[in-house]
Amino acid sequence: MALGTRTSWLEEDYVGRSPHYKLTIGNEDKDFFRDSILTGTSATSPKTRAQVRLQSAQKFFRDRFDQQQEEDRNGHRDFLIDFKRRIDRLQVMLYIVPSNAEAVRMFETVNDRGSPLTNLEKTKSILMYASYLVVEDSATLDKLLSDMNGHFSEIYRCFQDIEDGLGLRDAGEIQRYHHVIFFGQRTLPKHMQELKKRLMEKSREDREDCKHFIYEYARSLRQAFGTMQDIARRRRDGSGLGRAIDRLFLVGSVGNLYPLLIAAWQKFGEDSEREEILRLFEIFVFRVYHVVRWRSHTGRSVLNSLAHRVYQEDFAVGDFQQKLRELNDYYITDDQFRGELSGTRCYESLGTRTVKYLLAQYEHELQADEQIPLPLAEILSPEFETEHILPQHPAGGLDEETAEAHEKIVHQLGNLTIASKKWNQIMGNRTFEEKRDGKGDKKICYRNSSLHIQRELEKYEQWGESTIQERGNEIIDFAMERWRINPTADPEAEAAQASD
Repeated sequence: MALGTRTSWLEEDYVGRSPHYKLTIGNEDKDFFRDSILTGTSATSPKTRAQVRLQSAQKFFRDRFDQQQEEDRNGHRDFLIDFKRRIDRLQVMLYIVPSNAEAVRMFETVNDRGSPLTNLEKTKSILMYASYLVVEDSATLDKLLSDMNGHFSEIYRCFQDIEDGLGLRDAGEIQRYHHVIFFGQRTLPKHMQELKKRLMEKSREDREDCKHFIYEYARSLRQAFGTMQDIARRRRDGSGLGRAIDRLFLVGSVGNLYPLLIAAWQKFGEDSEREEILRLFEIFVFRVYHVVRWRSHTGRSVLNSLAHRVYQEDFAVGDFQQKLRELNDYYITDDQFRGELSGTRCYESLGTRTVKYLLAQYEHELQADEQIPLPLAEILSPEFETEHILPQHPAGGLDEETAEAHEKIVHQLGNLTIASKKWNQIMGNRTFEEKRDGKGDKKICYRNSSLHIQRELEKYEQWGESTIQERGNEIIDFAMERWRINPTADPEAEAAQASD
C-alpha cells in the first residue's frame, strides 16, 4: 500500500474527514482546533487558554516525535507502532444528556479528570449547580446556564490578555480581588467557602433572590476580568495612560491595590482621571512598601474597604483622589520620605531594586528631550545594575583612616548611578577620573555613555564628600517632586498669587 494511501487511511480512521471530525471542541475554540490544529489551514494566534493548551500539546508531540527520530532512526518505526497501539487501547466514554441542567448535575457529582479543578472552574460548577437547584422552569434554567457559559467563556478569553500584559499567572487571584469589591470583605478569606455559604443561605430564604444573585455574581466577575483585560491592553498602547500603567507594574508590590484598581477603573472612565489615580497608586507603593519598607500587608484592610465603597457607592473622582493623598501622607510624610533618601547607607537600607527604580526614573527625567528615550523596562532589566561611582572596593585599597571616611559616603544616594552589567564589570572598581575620562579604551567612560545619568558626571572635576552630597541633594529634590503627593500647581497661578 502506498505511503499516501496509508496516511489518508490513518487520518480518516483516527481523526475524521472535514466537516465530520471524531473530536469536537466547545464553540469558542472549535474553529481554532479545526483550522490551526487539525488541518493547518490557518496560523491564527491562540486567544484563549484552551487554545494555548491545544497548541502546546501539538508542539509537544511534534517535538517528541522529531527528538525520538533523531536519537534512534532505526527504532523510530517501532516507536510509532507502539504509540499507535497505546492509542488503540484508550477508552473514551461518551455519555449524552438531554439538557444543560443535566450536564451540570453530572459534572458536579461524577467529575474526575485526574487533576484538581481550579477555583475558577469550581466557581462555575458551584454557580451552575446552584442554578439547577433553585430554578424549576427548564427554559429559564437553560437560559441562565447559557448566560453563565457565555460569561465564563469571556473570562477565559480575557485572562489570556491579562497573563500576557500584566504577568498574572493565576486567574484565581483576580477572582479573590473581585470577592473583595463584591462582598466588601476587608481581608481575603477563603472566598470559595464564603461563596458557597451565601448561595446556601439565599437558596433557603428566597429562590428568586438566589437566582438574581447567581446572575449578578457571574456578570460582575466577568466584568472584573474585562477590566483587567482593558488595563493589560492599554498598558501597551503607548499613550500617557499606558505609560502610567506600565510604571505602576514596573515598581512592583502592587498586590494590595488590585481590588481598588479594578473598582476605580470601572468607576472613573476619563484617561486624565485614571492617570492621576495611577500616579497616586504608584506613589503609595514606592513610598510605603519600597522606601519606608512597611510590611506587605500594611494598609490592606483599609484599601479593601475603600475598594468596596468605590464599587458600591457614588464616589466623586476628586473625593477619591483626595482620599488616596490622605492615605499616602498617613503612612509616610514628605519629611520622612526625604529623611529615608538622605541616609548615609541609602544603598543598603533601601535595597538594590528600589535604588535602581529611583535612578531609572531619574534617568528618564534626564532623557526628557529625547525623541526615543530608553524604555524604563529595559533600564530595570538584569542588563543594567546599580553602580557605585566611588567604588565600594577601590583597586588600590584603603588605609584605616580613609576607610572610615569612605564608609560614610560610599552608600549615599549621590554616589550611585546606573551602568550596564558589562560596563560595571570592566570599570566598577576604577577611580572616578578613570571612569569619567576612560582608560585604555576611551570609548568606555562616563563622557561617552549612552546613559544621561552617567554622562552628566563629566561636569565634576573631582569626586568626594561634597560632590556626593551635592549630587545627592539634586536626586532627592527630583524624587520629592516625582513622588509628591499633591499634584504640581500651575506655575502661572502661583506667580499671580505671589504678585498679589
